[in-house]
Amino acid sequence: MKKLINCVVMVRLLIIFVACSNQTTDPTAGEPFSYTIDETIELPTAELPGLNGGAARPVAAFKGPTGETRAFVENEVMMQPKSEANLQAFLKRYNGKILRDGMPFLLPEVAAELTELLKRSGWYLIQVDLNRSVLDDLTSNLQTAGFKGDYRFSSEAAAHLASLAVREANNGVVANAVWTASAVPEHPNGTGNLNAEDWWWMSEDDGPYTDGEQGLSVGVIHAWDYLEYKNIPAENDTWIPPVLAIIDGGFAIDEVTGLPLNDNQDYFYFGDHGPMQIDLIEFDDNVGNPSPEGFCAVDCPWHGSQAFGVAAARPKNFYGGAGTGGPVAIPMLIRVENTAYSVADAIRTAVLNKARIISISIAGDCNVWDWICTLPPNDIKTVLESSVALADSLGAIVVAAAGNESTRLTDDEFRLPCSLKFVICVGAMERNKMAAVYSNYGTPLDIWAPVEIYSTVIPDTADKTGADAICCFNGTSAATPFIAGVVALMKALNPQLRWEDAEQILKTTANSSPDPKITAGYIDAYLAVKQASPNEAPVFLNPKPEDNIELQLKAPFRFDAHATDPEGASDSTSVTITVLEPPENLAPDVIITNPENGLRLTSISEALALNANVNDPENDTPLNYEWRASIINAPFPETVVIGSSQNLEWIPQDTFTFDGGFYLIRLSLIVTDVQGNIGSDVIQLEVLISDG
Repeated sequence: MKKLINCVVMVRLLIIFVACSNQTTDPTAGEPFSYTIDETIELPTAELPGLNGGAARPVAAFKGPTGETRAFVENEVMMQPKSEANLQAFLKRYNGKILRDGMPFLLPEVAAELTELLKRSGWYLIQVDLNRSVLDDLTSNLQTAGFKGDYRFSSEAAAHLASLAVREANNGVVANAVWTASAVPEHPNGTGNLNAEDWWWMSEDDGPYTDGEQGLSVGVIHAWDYLEYKNIPAENDTWIPPVLAIIDGGFAIDEVTGLPLNDNQDYFYFGDHGPMQIDLIEFDDNVGNPSPEGFCAVDCPWHGSQAFGVAAARPKNFYGGAGTGGPVAIPMLIRVENTAYSVADAIRTAVLNKARIISISIAGDCNVWDWICTLPPNDIKTVLESSVALADSLGAIVVAAAGNESTRLTDDEFRLPCSLKFVICVGAMERNKMAAVYSNYGTPLDIWAPVEIYSTVIPDTADKTGADAICCFNGTSAATPFIAGVVALMKALNPQLRWEDAEQILKTTANSSPDPKITAGYIDAYLAVKQASPNEAPVFLNPKPEDNIELQLKAPFRFDAHATDPEGASDSTSVTITVLEPPENLAPDVIITNPENGLRLTSISEALALNANVNDPENDTPLNYEWRASIINAPFPETVVIGSSQNLEWIPQDTFTFDGGFYLIRLSLIVTDVQGNIGSDVIQLEVLISDG
């Protein structure tokens, strides 16, 4: 009999202690702010494991006027100090102890290559002495911030932490959220082996070249065949296997040797230490432990291993399951606890250790009534935004779960990190092409994927055979690594593929669903992988009209083109065009030619040439030029005019202060003609400043 594990990490994100600026209709309007201590508030877990083998860390919670409970570490805060002096003053005020300083954990094989990036993220995890935080100003501070209604805290210590966080908000302090999980030839079967080509979520259901109904048409097996056709994995050539990071809870790995438990053959790795692995709880290179207490609402000790199996289990090995990215992906296992700091730190750690696909089966719920989520500069959303922006800047693609609350996600009701830019957001779909009843849905979702699928052998099933040993993984926790594995196939063909292109490919190749919730469509792995492959340009034969021919204005004329693809396919087409008289005055045509879009600056102190091609259709003179610059990932982006000529030289540090970290600079040129018509062009630059 199948063992069905409904397993998504659906996070109940703590969003507290800072007012939201975009509230529109207050459900507690007219009620004054008040708070009480309510020790009956249910906690997801009483404590979290200590970091680096230290003492356990107590968990607290509050319940707001909307009735939802938010949990947090009772005596910890995250802090992004403005300066070293700012940090030291805070530590002195609250007898603080730094638990994490933002430095990444780097595997030995990559540490020597990443000297440039050996810098702190800017965020600290700090343990505080709550005896140093009074409650006298809690009510007045929250009333000033506009909060109303009754708030209940699980303990007096929880209220003290709230008071501290509100008081220190302008110093970059925010509580550390606790996230709760909600659950919703291969392995021997006694007479032979399971066949992955028979699994409905892997195949086209019918022949891939057959007209008509194709079942689900997910096409993973067909995608594998296409990679082989493209010589991936390359037998006699060089290729780059993509590293796929699984950020999750428990992994079935030996605590001493680092090797998979029960001699699990599904993990791909080099050497004798097992797969690449990083434990951000113990801060070492062995993830051999079950999920931390409270990681799931139900028992899920090996949640991380099951997510791995869906994404990257090795196929055709007569053992276990077969991950969607199994033929090409090298797994990197990253064990985290269910806190906001840990997940943000894990994203950054993964990309600095050369992961190029990151799978996160964790989703934190936020909405406009939550206290931290939507107000920069020092909220939980900002911590995660900086991590996923770094991932994108280094060419990594982040895939995250939409969550399992049957909730429609909007701009006001969103999930982290799933709803963020630079993240592919995944929903869960049943075999009947309909959304799983528990899956969240809405505009932030980019793609949907199957669930209730096979994963890999875990200690609980090691004595079983056939499907019972690997069935079943469910929820958006399963759909997310399914998509991450497909993205790994795409990356294997095109290592330069970025988040924006991958997301667009997944959307444009998706299958349609009769379910109105699945507006983005569900995965077609074959078409997505095929579109990700770089193609040679077709050859155009005898285009008409010929080059440089003069045509009469207003007279209809026809373009004819015949093209032949390098693989032999050909086609032709023609269009007829009639040119009408242009309007009396057109805006200038503006193209920034230097620097190129996406350039990473190697120096902020040297002059950078800013050049543009500008053409005014009417040759109006004079033209007015205005170059503008802004740091778009700054807490409060400010646009600065930096020049007023078509071409100029600009030194970035003369305009902005760079204190170390990752910066995105938007450069724009605005050109206005004498009639007031405006033309413009915009590019984006990257700056990465190390502490040294």
